[in-house]
Amino acid sequence: MPSLTNMPALEGELERLYDSLEAAQSHRSPTSGGSPIERRNEELEATLEDAQEAVTDRDQLIERLGDAKATLRLERSESRAKSLRNEKSGNSWEKYVFVTSDLLSPATSLTLTCEGNDALRDRLVAMTIALDQKESDLQALSEVHQIEDWKTEVSEECAKAEELQDSEVISFILGIVERETQVKELQLRINELESNQAELHGELEKIEQDNQDVEIESANREIERLSARVWGLEEELERTTDRLECELGERVSNRNSPKPKPSAANCEIAIVTPGVKHESTVPEPTTLLCEWTRTWTRRHPRVLLEMELGGLKKDLACREDELDRARNDVKDRECVGQERETLLNNDKSDILHGNVKQAETDLATARVRVTQVEQKLNEDQRSILATENQYIDQLTKRNTLLLTIYQHMDKILAVDKALVRYLLIVDKEKGAAEMKPFMNFGTLHDDLINRLKALSQIQLDFRSSNNGIGNEAYRWPCKQLDFRWRQINRFETRVKNLGEVKNSGRWRYDIKEGDLKAKVQIFSIFPFSGSQIDADSRATQTEQLATVAQNHGRRVIGLFCGQGTPRHSHSYRCEKYGRFASPTRIQCLVHSCMANVTLRTAAAYLETYSRTWRYGGPFSTQIISQSREGYAKGNGLGVEAVVDLEGGLSAVIAERPLPYRGVKDRTKRE
Repeated sequence: MPSLTNMPALEGELERLYDSLEAAQSHRSPTSGGSPIERRNEELEATLEDAQEAVTDRDQLIERLGDAKATLRLERSESRAKSLRNEKSGNSWEKYVFVTSDLLSPATSLTLTCEGNDALRDRLVAMTIALDQKESDLQALSEVHQIEDWKTEVSEECAKAEELQDSEVISFILGIVERETQVKELQLRINELESNQAELHGELEKIEQDNQDVEIESANREIERLSARVWGLEEELERTTDRLECELGERVSNRNSPKPKPSAANCEIAIVTPGVKHESTVPEPTTLLCEWTRTWTRRHPRVLLEMELGGLKKDLACREDELDRARNDVKDRECVGQERETLLNNDKSDILHGNVKQAETDLATARVRVTQVEQKLNEDQRSILATENQYIDQLTKRNTLLLTIYQHMDKILAVDKALVRYLLIVDKEKGAAEMKPFMNFGTLHDDLINRLKALSQIQLDFRSSNNGIGNEAYRWPCKQLDFRWRQINRFETRVKNLGEVKNSGRWRYDIKEGDLKAKVQIFSIFPFSGSQIDADSRATQTEQLATVAQNHGRRVIGLFCGQGTPRHSHSYRCEKYGRFASPTRIQCLVHSCMANVTLRTAAAYLETYSRTWRYGGPFSTQIISQSREGYAKGNGLGVEAVVDLEGGLSAVIAERPLPYRGVKDRTKRE
């Protein structure tokens, strides 16, 4: 900017600018380039066409991928079918079909082949489904990458648009002095731009459906900002025109100086004119104003011109400050927009990474499942081979069994060898003749049935002949056998009778032995004479003996009734004799003993009575009472009976010392 002291240079610069302006007006062409808004519209239309072409290309790519997918499916299914046919046409498969087709019925073979085909079909369907999933995942990833590319392109275009908008703002700031007609044209063009922008907005919503609302809103905000800026510039232009008219009116009234000087309007025009790019933008009133200012500046003094120039410099400084502030605002908004774009890109990248990881995990699980399915298929194949081998072994065993049965039937029935020769099949690989009934199973079955019927008929004939012969031949042995059985039964009865006689003899022998022992013991214990005893002493002795007899009777009862009695010879004999004793018999024996008292019979019956422990208690008291009655009659037999009783009891107790002591001790404790 020229200083205030360098006025000649300033005047020369003003003249040069006027000359360039006149030359531009003389060489003005009506078909020159349009405004920046028109160029922006053309660029937006070009980007719209590019986006539409990209959409059509994407649709064509999707169609081509679908066709390729269908062809791949057909090729894979055909290759799989060919491989299965080749596997089925192998040697092992032919052998398996050869064996199963002859042994199994058509229904079972059909079910086996259907099951194999179903399993293969299921596997093919599973593989096609997995392939479809992989293709869909790859297609989604390709679409995501394509969307990312589009977003980067759109961001670049937005950056370019913002740069252009910055340049337009600068051009608008520098083109303050354009006339009102240009402002009207700008308004019309802005309206057209808004309409075009609305149309483009609708089309972009259809094309860019994923995350394009933010960019459209930013474009709308930018348009509003530009429109507001345009209105502000229009108002500022009106204010400047009013101010310049007022100043010109004042300066016209002050025509005192004869020397014309350049006015402030010329300086202002010199500052503003570089912003004018084309002659078409400069209106005719501006040229008239310039001519008028030239004539007017020649007439005014230099001091006023310098003052006017200082005011214009201040205004220019203010405008520069405003321009700096506007640039700072634009930069701040650019930073905010970039931050938002980075946030959006980060979110989208996170989503994309998450989708990629999910796809990787799905792929890993699919691989694991494929390996598991392969392992299952291998296990199934092994089990099928094992069952096949087992079935072949069973088949060979059955064939050998059938052949052995058939050969034995031939040996039994002497069948001709024509059928056997027919059933022999020579194995060329092994070089040995093997019987294979499954080759002619129907013939073999009929032949075996006939042979079995013949055998059953032979068996029936044999039984009928044996029955006729057996009625006569087996009659005499049966009679002999019955006679022998009767002899054996008679011998058994005789043996039983002899055993009973033997037992009774032993019982009598034991009784006699007991009598003898009692007799000896009584003579050893009581050597007394009945004539030497007084009647009183006999009565007292009788009572004493009665009490002793009662005590011994209780001891004998406790001895034979107590628990834990050892099974030695005496107790065994007492139990043995007790079986043959009854209360009535013992009572009769006691009465006879009291009537005909002899030492021998009393001792014997006393021992027998004492050994029948079940009836010892009541009959001991009966014997004592009867002995007392006999003594009262004066026959002198009661004392002897009591003495015999006590002697017999003491003898029994002396023969069994250990149990007696135990019973005695127990009675003492009680």
